Amino acid sequence: MYTRPVCEVIKRLDIKHHWYADDTQVYMTLKPCDKWDDISSSMEARIEDIGICMNNKLLKLNKDKTEFIVFSSKQRVKKTENLHIKVRSSYINCSASLRNLWHILDNTPGMEK
Repeated sequence: MYTRPVCEVIKRLDIKHHWYADDTQVYMTLKPCDKWDDISSSMEARIEDIGICMNNKLLKLNKDKTEFIVFSSKQRVKKTENLHIKVRSSYINCSASLRNLWHILDNTPGMEK
């Protein structure tokens, strides 16, 4: 009942997502030629829209649990180390790894075995 409007906003924003309990993960596919300023502005606007919808339903967008990761080639992933997005008044830095349920996702190319 509470999350359905949030799901509708996410779908309207044309981003992929999935839910698990009270956690939401959103995914964007980027092109190698996309510029970070354009990407970050788009991500920030979409997160803001989601946050507004959540606030309207008395839900909280937890900035402390908000993180993002970029998967790319070895040359490009090095350029992501200093990337960040702004969520409300906080800056979220790009993570080298993050947890997805019981799995650790790592953006280090060439580590697969």
